[in-house]
Parts: sequence; C-alpha cells; structure tokens
Amino acid sequence: RDPRWRSAAQLYLLYSLEHDVAVGPVRRVRVSEKFTLRSWLRWPHRGMLMLPGTISKGSFYNIDVDGYRFQDDVARRGFFAFTVDFEGSGASTYPASGLDVPHASMVQSMRPVLAYARAARLIPKLDVLGESNGGAVAAELCDDSARVRSCTLSSMIYREGTPFLSAVFQDPGILGFIGSPTQGDLQAEAALYFNNALPSP
Repeated sequence: RDPRWRSAAQLYLLYSLEHDVAVGPVRRVRVSEKFTLRSWLRWPHRGMLMLPGTISKGSFYNIDVDGYRFQDDVARRGFFAFTVDFEGSGASTYPASGLDVPHASMVQSMRPVLAYARAARLIPKLDVLGESNGGAVAAELCDDSARVRSCTLSSMIYREGTPFLSAVFQDPGILGFIGSPTQGDLQAEAALYFNNALPSP
C-alpha cells in the first residue's frame, strides 16, 4: 500500500453506484451507494446504511445545501455510504397500495439490504443511521449485534422547525392533503427540505 502513487484528490474522489436488492419474489429496494478510494483502502472496511423518513427518498441524505451532503461526507471519511428508497418510494417497487407497507414490512425489507451491503463490500458490521421513522426501523435492525456495529437515531428538528416549516405543517389544507392520497403514496423530494435545513436569519 505504497501511498506515493496516489494524490489526496484521488483518495477523496466520489464514485456512485445504484443497486436493486431483492426483498421478496417480486419486490426490490433501490440502494444508492457512494464511496471513495479511501473507502477501499481502509481495512477492515466500514459501511453506513442511512434510512430516511417514510415519505422521503434516500436522496434526503444529499440535500443540495452546504453542510447537508451527508452521504458524500460519509464516503469521503472512508465509509461505503448506502442510502435506500423504502418500498413505495423512489426507484423501489410499489405495492398496490402504499398503505401495505407497514413498519414491520419496512424492517424486514432492510435485513436483505444489510446482508447485501456487507457481502458486496466485505464489511464485517454496518453502522446504521435512521431519521424520523427510519430511526424506528434502524432501532430494530440494531438488535442484530452480529451484523450491526452501531445505531444512530436522528431527528430533522431539534426543538422547533423554521417559521416556514411551522406555518406549512400546521396549515389545515396541508394536513388534509397529507392524509388524502387514496393509495397511501406520498413522497417528499430532497429539494423540499431546504426551508427546514437552512437556519433562520
């Protein structure tokens, strides 16, 4: 592992891959992976599985706001950084009704994802991070100490949201809209979080 052949820029250059992981006979979950040369050279390999909130896609972890490109940052620190689109969102499979993806199903569908990531990158144990309801899924995955190294639960809001967020999510029209999809499918793109992610002036 002679370091003379590589530059710092090469060590931190980001690479991206998309994986479709089977979680049932006709079900699959889209897993987005980012890594660097540093990820490969670190031994033993380290990996982090990042689980978004229910209505968010995995791209939640790379919001285009300075300081919020978390998946990129994790990869540059030498991890294989994985995000997922839960079933019923993004590029994963969609059940007939989004209401058919209860919490237990979300947990069970992540176990093959854990196994796939570990095997594909020779990672002894994955670190798991979950935000919002993804945190509840992460908490259950973390009962597997043979495959999970650590568990971090996060919340997008510490004490209170920005004034914009509070105004929007307390509006009766928005609350009615959130509860109205007939098939139970509602998704929030990462770009919608910028008003919550940016600090108040």
